[in-house]
Parts: sequence; C-alpha cells; structure tokens
Amino acid sequence: MKQILISIFCIVALLNTFGCSPAADIGSQPEAKYFAIYIDDKSVKVDGVQKSVDDFITEIKLKQSSGISIQLNVAGRSDQEKEVTGLARRLKTELNIKRISIMLESM
Repeated sequence: MKQILISIFCIVALLNTFGCSPAADIGSQPEAKYFAIYIDDKSVKVDGVQKSVDDFITEIKLKQSSGISIQLNVAGRSDQEKEVTGLARRLKTELNIKRISIMLESM
C-alpha cells in the first residue's frame, strides 16, 4: 500500500513538473480582451484599426480555437444604442460568448 501511494505521488509530481497537473486550475486559461467601437452595421474599430465585423468575428474565432478565453466590450454613442445592442447580440450569438459589456457615451 505504501509503495502504491509513493508511486502515485511520484507520478503526480512528474506531471506537475511538465505542467500537466491533474488538478490544474481551469481559471488560469489565457484571456484576450477586446474593445470594439461601433462604426456602422458592417464595421468596428478595434485597437485603432477599422475592421469589418466579419473579419473581427473570424479573428476572435481563431483565438477561441487556440483555447483563449475572450472578454469583449462593445462601445458606441448613446444615439446608436439600438445598433450597438444589435451588434453585441450578433457577436454573443456567433462567438458563443457568455457575457459582453456594452458601453454607451453621450456626445
């Protein structure tokens, strides 16, 4: 019995050494944060670069496929509330993101 416990301990220690912990913290998954500013129904501005919404979705799907968790904020002017909300819903649906923050500012 003692030999079995020692063997299990050695295997777990070896796995931890290589980063393959059986008790790995799921919360330590890498995360990418995006702040998308609504321009119109077909384009957003991300990190100062204007992109089509479809290209933005493709970029995020690529990140998700490599195991990166996505945190997404969508912003726009208060008079664009309906459009910004629609974009956020589309992104949430197509990217299967649980929560998206919406920010509206008055101009």
